[in-house]
Amino acid sequence: MKGKTEKNEKGFTPPPEILQRVLGFKAIEHKDGKIFIWGLGGSFIPYPTTIFLLRLLEKEFGQEKAANIFYTIGKIQGAQTFELITKKFGYAKTIREKSNLLRFNQGQSDVAGNGHIEWKIIDFEKNFFSAKGATPYAQEYLKLFGLQKNGVDFFMVGQAAGIIESVTNKKMNAFETQCVACGKQFCEAIVFSSDKKSKFSKYPNYREFKEIDLNKLGSLIEPRLAYLH
Repeated sequence: MKGKTEKNEKGFTPPPEILQRVLGFKAIEHKDGKIFIWGLGGSFIPYPTTIFLLRLLEKEFGQEKAANIFYTIGKIQGAQTFELITKKFGYAKTIREKSNLLRFNQGQSDVAGNGHIEWKIIDFEKNFFSAKGATPYAQEYLKLFGLQKNGVDFFMVGQAAGIIESVTNKKMNAFETQCVACGKQFCEAIVFSSDKKSKFSKYPNYREFKEIDLNKLGSLIEPRLAYLH
């Protein structure tokens, strides 16, 4: 099994390979009232809380600024958790190794409870990638606020861009082509190299995100190192 779920003869769907390793290696710890996965601390936050936070930001500052915030947070989390997992299981050098590593790492969303996301297109020669899945955040947004005209899965889009930036070491952009909150069956993020922006800006649902410089927040720890600290 290469980083994706596969049904056995009885119809049972095993968890993604990466999640199996998390469970098998007892990587989840609970200590001093905190939860850690491979040393990275986190907490259980119900989906409605996250969606209410997004909706509040949209109402207070407009959807564009709210989208940029969630995109930026998703991007840094995607990149740094990818680095964390890669350090545990080894880096990839060839295109084939990188493709397999991406498929293995696609389970990080499952581990974090962010939904099952699969890489449908992996093209390192053209620097073009597509990630697809029904995320719980888009599902929750639809349930709470009804059908939307535009996609709302800004975090997932940023996460996909961050992961690809990490594995390619190139600046990447991303946008959502379809969203569960818009009545679609899946959410889909297209990731492409930043120098191809003029080509992809012609897509019907194209949205250009403005990534926020987290280094200007005044953090005592460099933002990207906060996930590895």
